[in-house]
Amino acid sequence: MRIISKYKDFYDYVQKMGQDPTLVYNRKESHMDVRGFKPAKRVDIHPCSWINKGDAKGSVYRYFIIFCNKIYPVYKTREGYFFIEQIKENYPKAYKIFKEPIDNSRSKLIIDCVPRDIPVALLTPENILYLNPKLEPFGFASIWNPERTFQEIAQFLYSRKESNAKYDGEVMSDKVSDKDLLVAKGFDKYSFRKEKKK
Repeated sequence: MRIISKYKDFYDYVQKMGQDPTLVYNRKESHMDVRGFKPAKRVDIHPCSWINKGDAKGSVYRYFIIFCNKIYPVYKTREGYFFIEQIKENYPKAYKIFKEPIDNSRSKLIIDCVPRDIPVALLTPENILYLNPKLEPFGFASIWNPERTFQEIAQFLYSRKESNAKYDGEVMSDKVSDKDLLVAKGFDKYSFRKEKKK
């Protein structure tokens, strides 16, 4: 995988070990406001809420990193960003508040906010979705090492590329003629014609 980006992230050096030039990750940063996203209207939840921390050292913001269709809650404190295992180590009293897993409806809501071809996104407490953010400031390397992160993004992009190029197991162009589509589905020119009555 070849990365095109204006910034460097902790897994970029893996490109030096060899890359597939046909697979390109255009890591262009952008953001969008998802407060009005349709699933959010149907499900009355706030996926990124302000959480009071039990250690009486202030409060914590909860962010969600969406990485290749998997959700990783990350908590911002005055000391920095922490994942759930780090919260358990550093803030044992607060761990009870944070350890609850994200239910399926909330997970689907968060994942549905992310455009299909974007491998990395960040959902903030203000419900702003950042596409292709830099992962290094959040300490994502504590969860996945650089090689595994790079490989997972490459596999995600490759699967999206393949699913966009395939139709019923056959590789086809974006524009498929009606005749080719008929043949691909196993029909012929007589399949939809009625026999003439004698």
